[in-house]
Amino acid sequence: MLFDFPQLVVLCFFVLCSVIGLLVVKSQRRKRRQNFIETYEFSAQFNEKLLERYPSLTHVQIHWIHQGLRNFMQLCLLSGRSKIAMPSKGIDVLWHEFILSTREYHEFSQKAFGRFLHHAPSSTSSSPKQQEVFLKKAWELSCDRESIDSEKPHRMPHIFSIDERCGIQDGYRYDVIQSKLYQLKMDGSPCCSCDLDKKHSSDGVSGNENSSSLPDDSGPGCSGGCSS
Repeated sequence: MLFDFPQLVVLCFFVLCSVIGLLVVKSQRRKRRQNFIETYEFSAQFNEKLLERYPSLTHVQIHWIHQGLRNFMQLCLLSGRSKIAMPSKGIDVLWHEFILSTREYHEFSQKAFGRFLHHAPSSTSSSPKQQEVFLKKAWELSCDRESIDSEKPHRMPHIFSIDERCGIQDGYRYDVIQSKLYQLKMDGSPCCSCDLDKKHSSDGVSGNENSSSLPDDSGPGCSGGCSS
């Protein structure tokens, strides 16, 4: 089927308007979902499990963990269908409790993502190198949201600092050395690491043994995360 020039112009205009319309609808939908996540209040009953696991938590620290889970959910929304790692033990405990309230969690997932957001334990869902990629993805998204230079951060993003700030004994703390992110246990022993230097890293995982001052293979691997 052939079109003359005026018909072709009208057709192109129609296609352009349709594309713009779809982009506007998609943007508005994402903003609604972001606002829903940011204003969502998790049930106070979840705090019982947090205090059972970490009895020294204060009300302020529990508030930080709640905000941390909201922040993590925002990252899951931004990542689309890409998997990302959960950087915090404290936040993960809260997430587990939320999942156990199956009806509430299902309704939240549908409104926040338009689908069910699965929790994927690291030990069964991915290899160590994949876990490093997922950790790097969470780091980059967190830094971008909080206007932090991911390669030379002036501070740690909220969900990467929460365990240390709250004194989560079995949690994680993080350090950046020579453009490399290290996930450490509280006693300083390393769990995993990932290369943050975009100029020298094409796969998002660490591979140069001489690029760091800490060992990369003496820990159990990165924490779990979300998946579609």
